[in-house]
Amino acid sequence: MSRRASLPLISVVVCTFNRARLMVQAVRSLIDQSLDCARFEILIVDNNSTDDTAERAHLLGEEHAHVRCFTELRQGLSSARNCGWREARGTFVGFLDDDAKAPPEWLVVAEEVIRGHDPDIFGGPYYPFYEGTKPLWFRDTYGSREMAAGPGVLTGDKTLSGSNVFFRRGLLEEVGGFDPRFGMTGERVWFGEETALQLHIRRTRPESRSFYEPRLFVEHLVRQQKMTLAWTVREFFNRGRAVQSLVQSQAQGPAQSLSRPDQTTIAAIGQLGLCVARLGFYNTVRLATRDRRRFPRIENFLYEVGLVPIGGLGRSYERWLGDWP
Repeated sequence: MSRRASLPLISVVVCTFNRARLMVQAVRSLIDQSLDCARFEILIVDNNSTDDTAERAHLLGEEHAHVRCFTELRQGLSSARNCGWREARGTFVGFLDDDAKAPPEWLVVAEEVIRGHDPDIFGGPYYPFYEGTKPLWFRDTYGSREMAAGPGVLTGDKTLSGSNVFFRRGLLEEVGGFDPRFGMTGERVWFGEETALQLHIRRTRPESRSFYEPRLFVEHLVRQQKMTLAWTVREFFNRGRAVQSLVQSQAQGPAQSLSRPDQTTIAAIGQLGLCVARLGFYNTVRLATRDRRRFPRIENFLYEVGLVPIGGLGRSYERWLGDWP
């Protein structure tokens, strides 16, 4: 058998940082796939963990021939993902978060998408699972993401979730992979690495095809800390910052430094004032007159309406800041 014939169709990369127990759970969900293990490989990328991630990862590698382990010393999810796809041997590279689980048919469905639609990028939704008690106000939709009602090619600004996405490896090599300015870095909450990459591919490779398949779903853990309004404020603010950084990077290009001229400062202050005004209005008048059937609990209103302008504050801050953090 030739070397080409022996290579797997799919490589699945699990990047992890100090979440050994969850990482093992994620990897075991991949080991238990119904697809023939000769058709895929699993790559664990340890991003400088200080717990027992390395020991557990290497034990999994010793137990299963199609599991390989690597260490990425450059801190950050984007750097870890770049390590993963560069070490991958599959034609397609999938990414599964270390706090996610894939159902047994996940890679069977992935192979069907590859054979049936020949995409360059493809993925599916994610739905929540919980460890412990979920607050009464927290809806499953808060921990879910669906990109479309049914299967099909994504167009415009629609992008796939980084928790459940596959790329043709050759395409990643062409564009250089993920931008390390985006994505989680250690304990720093940041977002947007998969969005930045997909938009860059769409802009520079307009012929590429992104396909969405609802049957290709995974489950994603909603940790207890994420079901609090304090976390919601932090997440909304940092997502706003990431969105603005993405806008600036698309406008300026990856190699250019972003400046902070007077006109940018004035615009940022104006945007900030508008966001503050919205926060005040939403959390006084709108809160008092809310539809109690739609928002039976105050937390529902705050999550879905009242705290949404926090994202605008993050955008204003990042617009004023100018340079990359």
